[in-house]
Amino acid sequence: MSYWDRSATQQIEPAFAAWICQWKLGVLDAGSSAPVLQIVLRSFARNREPGFWYQVEKFLAVLAVETAAVQAATPAAAPAKAATPKEDNPPSCETLFLQSTALPPKQARQLLQFLGKRYPIGSDSAFWPIVTHAMEISEGRSSEDENSPRLLDPQKM
Repeated sequence: MSYWDRSATQQIEPAFAAWICQWKLGVLDAGSSAPVLQIVLRSFARNREPGFWYQVEKFLAVLAVETAAVQAATPAAAPAKAATPKEDNPPSCETLFLQSTALPPKQARQLLQFLGKRYPIGSDSAFWPIVTHAMEISEGRSSEDENSPRLLDPQKM
């Protein structure tokens, strides 16, 4: 009689890998965040997963409000333009992609951590496998092949 249950192992391995990735994401330094974020964004730009882009839009909207508040509190700063989200005309994936890739390293790290909190480990989303692959590429341990998440050239969006 064998106590080894392959189906249980197959369920545990992806969850453990996602947990390790979540931990690595939490300790990722700001300087390494921008390249990882760009890879993740390129992958999702191809997939056009609406939930992902909704979360990116949410983060950028909060960031815009916080930036405007800081600028308004600074006496020497020029008057800040208030960011008002347009419910009828949400930004396109391309616009969100461009805004996100232009974030400074600290904010890129914040966006990755924000997204990581929105995708539970073990969910059916491609988020954790894509982030895992992006971190491997960023660390120089992997290259794109036919088994990796397909990355999109931003020039071809």
